[in-house]
Amino acid sequence: AMLRPLCVLVSSLYVVSFCSVAAAQVEVEVDAAHHKLVFENNCVKVVRGNFGPHEKSAALFDTRGAVIVEITGSDGFKLTFPDGNSITLPARYAGQVSWAPGGQIQPENTSDTRVEYIAIEPKGCN
Repeated sequence: AMLRPLCVLVSSLYVVSFCSVAAAQVEVEVDAAHHKLVFENNCVKVVRGNFGPHEKSAALFDTRGAVIVEITGSDGFKLTFPDGNSITLPARYAGQVSWAPGGQIQPENTSDTRVEYIAIEPKGCN
């Protein structure tokens, strides 16, 4: 008799945790026009970002910390945060590799040239 309430509790917790994960919208879902999943397994997720001149992401989305590999370089790439504050990233050159911390962002290419990059998100597999 005691086992049944425990099963209901565990099932309820599973559903709640699944819903909270599903609510976290990532770049390939929210902004498919600018982000394409190119590879994913249990260890890593690789996304290609592509923004034309003066293009902005459709909405805010969640990102994980990622290694960014610049394909074209950029001068004038802006990130807006949920509170409305924003930063413009320093100029980057093609081939430059950097770390981007996770968080909720809305990217925008404020320059007159196309910006392309690869984001490599580790998943912590061993």
